[in-house]
Amino acid sequence: MIDEKKIMASLHPEAKERFLKFINTVEKGGYTVFLTSGYRSFQKQKELRDQFEAGKVPAAARPGYSYHNYGLAIDLNLIRNGKRYGLRTPREDWIKTGVPEVAKRMGLRWGGDFKDNVHFDYPIYTTAVLLEKAKKQFGSIEQAKGNELNLA
Repeated sequence: MIDEKKIMASLHPEAKERFLKFINTVEKGGYTVFLTSGYRSFQKQKELRDQFEAGKVPAAARPGYSYHNYGLAIDLNLIRNGKRYGLRTPREDWIKTGVPEVAKRMGLRWGGDFKDNVHFDYPIYTTAVLLEKAKKQFGSIEQAKGNELNLA
């Protein structure tokens, strides 16, 4: 079972409040939001990437190149009037919800623009810049706790 409170608690402090406001706005629009993913360690990202390369999952960035690795991304599903919006929901249906536009207005990026409809991130820096910051702060990505990265 997915623990949504744990997902929110794992997010980077720079992103947490922004995502909470986003979720609250979406829910005020009549949708129920279900979080499915938030922060992922670099090791977890490597495991997902290995599954992707084996054809077991539809997409997974290399470790260090996912906003999830820095606690700057969430994945979510929506329900409204009995209809569920998830990973396999067509992009056009997601657009009709208005949720991607809400995200954009709030400074978030929607993954539907790169075939990951359930993904929303806060692109405060590129992942390449974040990776360099992580290496500098933690010494290596194996040691990194991206959701504790100093973003200054």
